[in-house]
Amino acid sequence: MKRPARIRGWRFLLLNGATGAANVVMLANVPGYTVLAPYAAGSLQGVTPSYRTWATTDHMIGIALGLPLSRWFSGRFGDYRVLISALVAYAVFSLMCAASETIWFFAPMRFLLGLIGGVAFRSRNR
Repeated sequence: MKRPARIRGWRFLLLNGATGAANVVMLANVPGYTVLAPYAAGSLQGVTPSYRTWATTDHMIGIALGLPLSRWFSGRFGDYRVLISALVAYAVFSLMCAASETIWFFAPMRFLLGLIGGVAFRSRNR
């Protein structure tokens, strides 16, 4: 089997910068949301604050399910492709969470955000 070429130059710097920034964002997402949960719940068309735990629970379940998927994805498509795809998908689902107006849209987007975050965590730490 042919060994993949090493990443060098500007691509190396871009990948490391994006990975570092993404790592900070992903690791700060759960505790950061927990602090902001009362405000987020209040802006989701008047749901009670008890619903805010749904988003944290869904996010953590998504992370737990994304971790084992990452190894399979990396073996099938390669670490670099999986990591870059996961970072792009993470940005898309973050925007979807920010654009949510109801808990019925927000909670599934938080789950998908966690799922993609789990894939990115594992592919980055392999």
